[in-house]
Formats: sequence, C-alpha cells, structure tokens
Amino acid sequence: MRIIVFFTFFLFTAALYPRDLSIRDVYIPDSNFRYSEPQDIFIRSGKIHSFQDIPEKRKNRKNYKAQYLFPSFCDAYVNLGSDGLGGQNGRREVYAALRSFLEHGFTHILSVADGPWIREIPGLAEKGK
Repeated sequence: MRIIVFFTFFLFTAALYPRDLSIRDVYIPDSNFRYSEPQDIFIRSGKIHSFQDIPEKRKNRKNYKAQYLFPSFCDAYVNLGSDGLGGQNGRREVYAALRSFLEHGFTHILSVADGPWIREIPGLAEKGK
C-alpha cells in the first residue's frame, strides 16, 4: 500500500513542481479493471508524456519487482477547521490531517464549514511551509 501512495505522491509532486521523471515497472489499470504488463511511465514538465513496455530491459534489471499505479483519491467533504468534538483545529492539527490525506493517496480535498483562517493554508503549502 505504501508503494501505491508513493507513486501517487510522485505524480502529485510532479504536477506541483514540473520536471522530468520516469517511474519504472508499474502495472496500470484500464477502464475494465484489467492490468497492463509492467510499463515505464515518463513525465515531462509535470505531465505524463508516454508509457513504454520494454520486456527485454526488464529481464536485465536486478531486483525486478513491479508495483501497481492507481489514480489519486478525492474527498469532497472534510472539515479541516474542526475536530470530531466540535472544537477548532489549530495549524498543527490541520497539517497533520493534510499529511494523513496525502499519505493515504488523497491529492484533492474540499474542506467545508471552516473559518476564514483556513484560507491561508494553500498559500503556505505552495511556499513549502
């Protein structure tokens, strides 16, 4: 499961900080939930550029172990600004919640019913704070 989240995080990070990246040996699901043969994914400027299946290269790789790649998850109803008991979350709790979402494969969330202070969080995230 950590590998799936790791790849999801890589794709999300590639979109935030565009650069070239290659991810090797992943199974990719199609619309019928069947998986491809392991492929290499190439990312250019933060966008998926191409997929390649090169079986002869895979035979020569040491410690070959293919992993699975899934799209990221989206949660359209979260409350970052409050806890489960109705109290307000501080900055530390919000960051812990955001980290937890990302670690579990969520790259898009919509927080509702939060105070105005929560609006500063996206700007701080873009600055890397």
